[in-house]
Amino acid sequence: MADPDLTCSLYDGDRITARRATPEDGVRPSLAIEAFGDDEMMKDVYTDPDGARVFARSILALADEVDGGEAKRDTRPRVGDRLRVTQDNPRHCPVATGDVITVVATDYGGDGEDCVRFRMPGDDYWWFIPLSAVEPVDDAPTLDPSWLRYPTRLERLEAAKRLAPGGNVDDWLRIATYLEEN
Repeated sequence: MADPDLTCSLYDGDRITARRATPEDGVRPSLAIEAFGDDEMMKDVYTDPDGARVFARSILALADEVDGGEAKRDTRPRVGDRLRVTQDNPRHCPVATGDVITVVATDYGGDGEDCVRFRMPGDDYWWFIPLSAVEPVDDAPTLDPSWLRYPTRLERLEAAKRLAPGGNVDDWLRIATYLEEN
């Protein structure tokens, strides 16, 4: 594990580090906390592991008082998430308000608006849709009844291939059988 290093938010050259003390430090097994000013060591403090733990917990409690809690978790959609469309044809996507899409890729951190990518059934194109045009879906997925309209085994197998494009023949046969029985 790398030694922890905390840089001052006002002056880049000021920082505090912590490391395992070595026999060359002339102290029993302990931790060394060192303060640097303008990248020059100004002070070092040696403490036992228990003292370091108490100090670390105190720092965490103080940070929680300042900003209200733990570091914020990224809540943006991830690959595999299901989203409901909230606008008709955002960015010319062939979707309408209320449609549900599944995220196949994310586009975050670029110069423009954060987007997710999705595919329409039977289409190889990965459409872009901005996060402002979708919302999370909490209900369980259901099979679209339009997939049940295939009367022959070949049509059901072709539908199964579209439903699971990365699958193999055994997967497709199981899906086709499911479509036939339901």
